[in-house]
Amino acid sequence: MMNFPAITIRQALERPEAMDAGTIILTGLDPEIVLDSVELVLDEFSQNGGKYDNICPEYQVTNTSWRVLKLILGTAKLSNRWRGIELKES
Repeated sequence: MMNFPAITIRQALERPEAMDAGTIILTGLDPEIVLDSVELVLDEFSQNGGKYDNICPEYQVTNTSWRVLKLILGTAKLSNRWRGIELKES
């Protein structure tokens, strides 16, 4: 996504789209897997002429701010009502 070779040294990933698109390797903490993964992404980056073209579609959203704003405006009162929060109107 940022156009540099990278791996993820974690046990889990909350955004699996990157793994589905093949843009990231989830290595865990095993040193051998980490080193093999680093070698792999560096080789891939070199073979691709120092760039990546495979950004997953889920990361190419251009209207994120509008989506978040609509989500907040559309659910804030409902969420407060579910939690029993009453807001006083001025």
